[in-house]
Amino acid sequence: MRGMLYRAFMAARFDRATYRDVLRDQQAVLNALGIVILAGIAYAVGQSSAVGEAAEQGLDAGAIGDRLLGAWFASITFMVGWLIWAGIAYGVGRVFQRDEATFREILRVLGICFGPALLLFLTAITPIEGIVFNFVTIWMLVAGIIALQEIRKSDWLGAIMDCSLGWVVGLQLLPGFLFSVYFDPISAMPEM
Repeated sequence: MRGMLYRAFMAARFDRATYRDVLRDQQAVLNALGIVILAGIAYAVGQSSAVGEAAEQGLDAGAIGDRLLGAWFASITFMVGWLIWAGIAYGVGRVFQRDEATFREILRVLGICFGPALLLFLTAITPIEGIVFNFVTIWMLVAGIIALQEIRKSDWLGAIMDCSLGWVVGLQLLPGFLFSVYFDPISAMPEM
């Protein structure tokens, strides 16, 4: 686990050697998956107020079950978003740039770029919740662009094009819709 978190930390610092290392290490997909799952758990912790006022109210079985379900839901949503992000980046790179990188290589590298999302537990601080989420996801986008530019040896415009569309669909639209329905069901319901 230490190596996984170290890789995520270095990827968040935009360390190009880390991206190349993850590219060569076929077992790094498990590290990437672990980071994505931890990101989902961090987001669920922030959204369930497990670190705020609700934590002081006590722990009953229902609250624990709700928090576990929220962590599971957020982790699954982040995993699907990760697959969508990598799939679109792979497809766009294949079609427009004739890139030779495999889907698994892109999946590994973009998974490690979820490192900044470990800060999503800070969404528990209500006044800055939206700022934290947007800052972290933009940080992930920049890490993803740098990672794809490094592993594909492409130009910046190509890396931005490859990465941005998948990021919008997989990390903005999908989680934005699903999280609004799960974590805040009252405000997500249409008005009658």
